[in-house]
Amino acid sequence: MNTKTAALFSILALSSANIFAQPMTNKDVIELIGIGMDDAVVISKIQNSQADFDTSTKALKRLKDAGVSSDVMTAIISADANAGPSGDASRITLVQGGNTLELNQVRVRAEESRRKKWIPVYGKFAKKETFLFVSGITADNEIANGDLSFNAAMEPNRVRLVELGKHKKRERFVVFTKGATDREIGLSAKKLSDGTFEYTPKTALDSGEYALLVSPDGTNITNGNALVQYALNTSMYGISAYDFKVR
Repeated sequence: MNTKTAALFSILALSSANIFAQPMTNKDVIELIGIGMDDAVVISKIQNSQADFDTSTKALKRLKDAGVSSDVMTAIISADANAGPSGDASRITLVQGGNTLELNQVRVRAEESRRKKWIPVYGKFAKKETFLFVSGITADNEIANGDLSFNAAMEPNRVRLVELGKHKKRERFVVFTKGATDREIGLSAKKLSDGTFEYTPKTALDSGEYALLVSPDGTNITNGNALVQYALNTSMYGISAYDFKVR
C-alpha cells in the first residue's frame, strides 16, 4: 500500500469514527495537499466536514503559495460561506477621528475545560472554564490607538467587548469563568435619533486583538453566565464576533 492510499484510508477511518471533532481549517488542507492527496479527495473532505476556514486575501495567497489549486480554494470559499454565523446581517461600524470602518463578522465556537485540575494548587477544586475561540489568526481591520466608538442597530443587552488572546498561532480566544472574564471592556451605550446605538469603550484600548461578541437572535448575553450558556447551548457558531486590531 503506497503512502497516498494509506493516508486516504486513514482519513476515511477517522471520519467514520467522528474523531475529527474539530472543524477543518486551512492548515488541514495544506497538510493533505502536502502528502500528495488528489484534489477530488480534498474537496470531498471539505464538503463533508465542519468548516473553520480563513478566506481572507492573505490566507488565500498562503494557500496558493502552498500549492493548493483553484478548484480546492473554490471549495474552501463555498464551505466557509455555507458555515457562516446564523442570524441577522446587522452591521457594526467602527468610528474613529471622523473615519468609519465596517467590521467583519467572524465565527465563534465554544469549548468547556477544566485545564487547571492538573495544577496541584487547584486539583479537584478547579473551576470549569469556557473558551470562546474566534476564527482567524488576526483581524483584517487594523486601527491606530485612540478614542473610538461603534455604531450598530443591536441592543446593548446583545453586545460585549473583549480583548482576545492567541491560541497556538491559529485562533484567538477569550476565557470565561462563571460568566466573567478579566479581558472584558465595559461599554457605554447611547441611543441615537435613528434608533441605532452608539457604543463607547469605558477605558482606552491598548494594542492588541479585540472582538465585539453578539447574540444574532436577540438573546440577552450581558447578565451573569448568559453569554456562556448561549454559546454552549446553541449551534456550533451561535455567537457572532466582529473583530479588529489596535496597533
